Amino acid sequence: AELVWTVVAQPKHRFILWLAEQRRLLTKERLANMHIRVEDGICCLCDGQQIETTMHLFVECDWFKQVSLKILTWADVQLLLGEVKQVLESIKAKHWKPFKKEIVAAIWRVVIYHTWRARNWKKFKHTIVQADIVIVQIKKEIVERLDLLKLSKKSHRCRGYIQNLNCH
Repeated sequence: AELVWTVVAQPKHRFILWLAEQRRLLTKERLANMHIRVEDGICCLCDGQQIETTMHLFVECDWFKQVSLKILTWADVQLLLGEVKQVLESIKAKHWKPFKKEIVAAIWRVVIYHTWRARNWKKFKHTIVQADIVIVQIKKEIVERLDLLKLSKKSHRCRGYIQNLNCH
């Protein structure tokens, strides 16, 4: 839980990740389980004809896989994709400096947030959000957020890692 509420992430990213971790996002499956009528239960982000669940959106969805793989490669991080809570636990268990863990958790948060946002744009605005555009946006948000925190004591401990993110 401590990696959810760090200052590295923006509040909107923290909130969506917290909802995803608790399985409280209103996915089509969850809405159907609450007896709320949904036109179809299929994920609108990928062409996989899979039921839209939290697990599908943030692990199995081809759109999500494309975005997360490119972002994790950019961040020079290897994570086993799994449920949101499992990924946070694996970050916590890494032998990294605490601030690097916060940065990687923040990166993960932004990917989750933008996946949920892309899903909502497709569902409610009928707008297809291209994965490549989201990847650029995520990188920009991470670099800008780290730039705001560059004078903190914590950031000096991960100066090299932060510089690498800025260079890519």
